[in-house]
Amino acid sequence: MIENGVDLDRFHPMTAEARAEARRALGLRGQRVLVMPARISPEKNQLGLLGALSRLRREGALPAGLEVVLLGRDSLPLYGRRVRAEIALRGLGDVVRLVPAVHDPERWIAAADLTAVPSHFEGLSNAVVESLASGVPCLVTREANADALVRDGVDGAEAASPSPDDLAAAPLADGHTGIGHTRW
Repeated sequence: MIENGVDLDRFHPMTAEARAEARRALGLRGQRVLVMPARISPEKNQLGLLGALSRLRREGALPAGLEVVLLGRDSLPLYGRRVRAEIALRGLGDVVRLVPAVHDPERWIAAADLTAVPSHFEGLSNAVVESLASGVPCLVTREANADALVRDGVDGAEAASPSPDDLAAAPLADGHTGIGHTRW
């Protein structure tokens, strides 16, 4: 069996200067940028991530200067409308940005401080493989980390489940370097 591969000519760590330039070119304004590279779909769990962000905001624990990018095509229009409505209802419009599918996801991922794969289920996640190849830590759920690619506290953090509470309670939710990664 051949597992999912990654094009290392496209997905690789950026220098600090290249990262800063990519952020400017992509219009990323946050001091901390979290990118969720996934189609807008229930199994990818954008609603869980929004719930976690909402909880962190209510508790005063949402990292200052955070910008969250939901990067991907709207595969189910009804779910996409619900995601947009939840962003508005939860008052997260100042934090969360929706970006449709792009031809250069490698720039978005490498420009991020953290990626998120809060899925309800995954096979071998391309988003995780591409994030790690780009040198970007990844917040995953146990369900999205079935292949144990993300070593909790080393390459990112593993939430106990896809629930908003567990996503909010992941070790890096406080926005500090608790997972041992100086960029987050």
